[in-house]
Amino acid sequence: MPKEKTKQKMSREFKLISVFVFLFILVLVFLFLLKPKYNEISQFKQEFKTKQEELANKKTYFENVKKLISNYQKINSQDIEKIAKVLPSEKDIAGLFVQIEALAEEAGLNLLGLDIAERKEVPELEKFKVRELGITLNLSGGDYFAFKKFLSAVESNLRIIDIDSINFAAEAESYALSLKTYYKE
Repeated sequence: MPKEKTKQKMSREFKLISVFVFLFILVLVFLFLLKPKYNEISQFKQEFKTKQEELANKKTYFENVKKLISNYQKINSQDIEKIAKVLPSEKDIAGLFVQIEALAEEAGLNLLGLDIAERKEVPELEKFKVRELGITLNLSGGDYFAFKKFLSAVESNLRIIDIDSINFAAEAESYALSLKTYYKE
């Protein structure tokens, strides 16, 4: 019997050692094989989720671009020409000179002098690359009502023209104006 007890005891110890060895091997396998793979898979899942979000954002952006193109294609050519006259894509100093001269003549005023100079980029519209042209002009002739008619014509002119300052001498019927207009680079 002592042999059998010893055998049982050894068998039990062997089983216990076997279980510990098996658990130790399992822990090692987990730490060195499974955990790195699990971390890698988790990282891939996160990257996949990020890529899916990027794809959704790009799809939304693409849909917005398609809508904008569709809206642009609906605009007729006459409206596009008007928009180009409101904010031309170049300085068009000659055209501006002709417009101002025509406005003055229409109001019954004489254009004595005209100076057009590029000023600067407009800070609020910097991202659209809009530039500003400064216009200084001197007019004579006509009375207050003729000058008022000229100002009204400038206001309703198709190209955007802002009035900075007005100086006038009533007895000489002369007017000095500082204006600004814009163009897209």
